[in-house]
Amino acid sequence: MPETTCASTATRFVPFAVWTSSPDSIRTGSVSAEPAPATTFTKPAPKPPARQPSSIVTTRADGGEVVAEVADTGNGIAPEHLARIYDPFFTTKGRGKGTGLGLSISYGIVREHEGAMSVESVPGQFTRFEVELPVHRPARAWA
Repeated sequence: MPETTCASTATRFVPFAVWTSSPDSIRTGSVSAEPAPATTFTKPAPKPPARQPSSIVTTRADGGEVVAEVADTGNGIAPEHLARIYDPFFTTKGRGKGTGLGLSISYGIVREHEGAMSVESVPGQFTRFEVELPVHRPARAWA
């Protein structure tokens, strides 16, 4: 994997903010993580539960960029919220459960590092955040 150069705040805050948003989506989503009800031998076996919510983090090199992706199978982001998720203080969490600053600050940090941050979401299915940062280019040796 190629290297990228980041301020320490970026290497700590951005993954933390994006990753911690994922479990919140899963917990409050429409996808159930409840186990199937107990059964006895006199009843037919229960249907398997709906797909289990999960999160996954991947990294890859893509041309001149290092890409980190955080995806989950939570409830997704409502289309009317997508345009605002990077706005400071925008949150869909209840009072006292979030400040609405995590994604806003992350977006700013990524932009300061000449990177890009994007999101793709389908309500009831998944959300995928992608952070792209330029590959570290060593300083040129002057002849």
